[in-house]
Amino acid sequence: MQVKKGNRNGIPDFIIRSHKYPDIIFLIECKPDIRFHESKNRDKYAGYAVDGVFALFIFLYQRNLMFCQLQSVELLVITK
Repeated sequence: MQVKKGNRNGIPDFIIRSHKYPDIIFLIECKPDIRFHESKNRDKYAGYAVDGVFALFIFLYQRNLMFCQLQSVELLVITK
């Protein structure tokens, strides 16, 4: 099976926000096979779900540091 590789320029499959908790963002990246869940070094952004979400998380974190004071930032990786 070949890994899903779209042309969406690093946009995750789903971005979920809540009106009640606007400071919380869920980034969800799906791959067709568990073998493409996470690479050993988390540095294969286009090919692995966790790697791609982690790269986007770092980008958003750095961008937010430029514009506002964050009280806390957390990355939670949920695995089946």
